[in-house]
Amino acid sequence: MTDQSRRERKKDETRTRIVNVAMELFEKQGFDGTTMEQIAEVADVAKGTLYNYFPVKEAIISAFMRLSAIKAIPDVELLLKNAADTRARLTIMFTKIAEWQIPHRDLLEHYLGYRFSNMLSSFRNPEQRSGFDRNLAMIIEHGQQTGDVRSDLPLALMVGYLQSGYLTVILQWLAHDNVDLTESFTQMVDMFLSGVTTGQKE
Repeated sequence: MTDQSRRERKKDETRTRIVNVAMELFEKQGFDGTTMEQIAEVADVAKGTLYNYFPVKEAIISAFMRLSAIKAIPDVELLLKNAADTRARLTIMFTKIAEWQIPHRDLLEHYLGYRFSNMLSSFRNPEQRSGFDRNLAMIIEHGQQTGDVRSDLPLALMVGYLQSGYLTVILQWLAHDNVDLTESFTQMVDMFLSGVTTGQKE
């Protein structure tokens, strides 16, 4: 192992430790009740080191989302093998996402505010994205290969449409207390796959 690869590994380990510590603190005392100084102390890193990795607390949540998307890849691969079709795979995925998001509404709101402030940059630079688009692409592409998803549109465009629907549901849920997140995700998947027309003609 080269010195450079060792340094990169240590950086990854430090970054992951900071994220894990911060998320634990957010769980215990809330996002607003947690300071960068506390995170640095519990993670056993200098405050300057912490700011080198993450300029603001919201960036830590963003890093957590990226790590979560990577960890979810084996689950997506299982869905490709075991779920009946694209509808079932997407419904199961979004149901699991809702299970985490519902008790972490406050963190999600901070995360989205941060992502919106860097939206154009993330479109240009894939490294700044959460990786959620990759997981969606795995499901949509598999559906195209098996024939239950149309293949006449670019994969990236279809993933973008699905992400837009996902974001719309999230914003509706954050803005209104009477929105059922899981049900709304299911409705969004249905509209994405089936469209909005009834198929009836006068």
